[in-house]
Amino acid sequence: MPASQQPMNGTIKINGEGQILWADEDAIALLQLQQPHGNISKALALDGGKPLSEHLSLTLEAANYSTRSSWAICHPHHNPETSMHLSLWVDEENREDLICLIALTQTRKSGDTPETQDLLGALTEIQKDYIADKGAFYVFGRALDALLQLTGSEYGFIGEIFRDADNKNFLKTHAITNIAWNEETRSFYQQNAPSGMEFHNHDTLFGYTVKHGKQLISNSPDADPHSGGLPPGHPDLNTYLGLPIYSGKDFLGMAGIANRKGGYDDKLAHSLAPFINTLGMLLGAYRNEEKRKHAQALLGIKAHQLEQANQAKTHFFATMSHELRTPLNSILGFSIRLHKSLQPHLDERDEQAFEAVIRNTKHLAALINDILDVSKMEAGKMEVLREPVRFYDIVNEGITAIFGMAESHRVKIVDKVRSDVKHLKVLGDEKRLLQVVLNLISNAIKYGGGSDVHVDLIEQAENQITLLVEDFGPGISQDFQQTLFQQYTSTASTAKNQIESTGLGLALITEITKLHQGRIWVDSEAGRGSRFYVSLPRLAP
Repeated sequence: MPASQQPMNGTIKINGEGQILWADEDAIALLQLQQPHGNISKALALDGGKPLSEHLSLTLEAANYSTRSSWAICHPHHNPETSMHLSLWVDEENREDLICLIALTQTRKSGDTPETQDLLGALTEIQKDYIADKGAFYVFGRALDALLQLTGSEYGFIGEIFRDADNKNFLKTHAITNIAWNEETRSFYQQNAPSGMEFHNHDTLFGYTVKHGKQLISNSPDADPHSGGLPPGHPDLNTYLGLPIYSGKDFLGMAGIANRKGGYDDKLAHSLAPFINTLGMLLGAYRNEEKRKHAQALLGIKAHQLEQANQAKTHFFATMSHELRTPLNSILGFSIRLHKSLQPHLDERDEQAFEAVIRNTKHLAALINDILDVSKMEAGKMEVLREPVRFYDIVNEGITAIFGMAESHRVKIVDKVRSDVKHLKVLGDEKRLLQVVLNLISNAIKYGGGSDVHVDLIEQAENQITLLVEDFGPGISQDFQQTLFQQYTSTASTAKNQIESTGLGLALITEITKLHQGRIWVDSEAGRGSRFYVSLPRLAP
């Protein structure tokens, strides 16, 4: 894989039995899933034939005492030649589920050994493999081959150090020579090597290094007090060298090699220091990469959960808005009709009651409409038409429609639009732009402290036309302006001026303005009124 090519990573969430609970688009593409459901074992098989269910079970079991990840090399059933790296973590929110990240990787083939036997050449090749992002199994496998060649050793391993349930060190291999001596050990190696073989026994030659983090040279293993002996049939162990791998002061892993003719000594071990230091760098980088993958997988899961929650909220709002609007419209209609029929016989108190019912019903209807629009906005489903319309016609319609509200507040709306700009057009949605005009003028009436409201259209350079709605009321403080265009922020500037408001209007018209490639802003300060501007691209005359 070229160094410049980013490998595709896919995130999946599964339960302990491997049932896919969720998969992102990259995972679906990598595994060629027809749908993001089913069991992961139907899409992936572990390299070596180990049952995937067994690997999942062991990962869940290990999570009882550790948050470390589990990994394995696998391949998709539809293409056994394609190798993938499978990283697993237990979901901290539900510890019976697993979060998985899969990525394409490169598997070493038989005879795929370093091209050079000198130390500098070996280090260069290993670093190139790492930079090319060929995967830990490949890189550490090549590193082991190089180490065996450099030292003339017969077999060995490179592994990482972890902690068990009793907080004791144990070794998990990243690369190990196949020294199987019977059918049972051949099967064990084949199934477990691709996912790492774990060794917990400290009463062995390599167990000494695992336990103490110290180098061990043994040229007479049979007589060595650290040796725990060999199982029947095990290949001869004539000489042995165990090398701890550090990154700074952190004991990260070890390498063990065996059966070098003439044995091992401190001089040879010292000459391998650059190689071992490089392995320390690679193990440290690998751990950091696993942490990054974990964070990436968690972000994918969180994004999915937030999307689900948002969809549920949007569906709820849309459903409830529809269910509530029908009875509200009925209440409003019958209230207006009843008011008109009884009006000649109503006293002042009854008249005020009817006005309150009608006013509050309209307010609830407006709130429901705003909520529905906000749910569309958050779901990215708010759409606008793109038709040439005269901006002034929309402004004039808004002034006419809101005239009754202005009268009830004893506010005068002053149309200051000059005749030479009334013909200018914008490309937009007449209904949505009317929402903008009505919202700004109604806010100026409600929060302008009873002052007149001036409405103007200003032709600006760079093919812009700007709506200005100005009041001369108490104004808006600088601190409040910072959140003014956010959802659930009322336009009222003081506690005394809190008038019925959904707190959604300015957020809605901000979104509508953006959908028209325009911008909205405010110029105000406490005690000196407010000027709201909406600037839109105008069409050429």
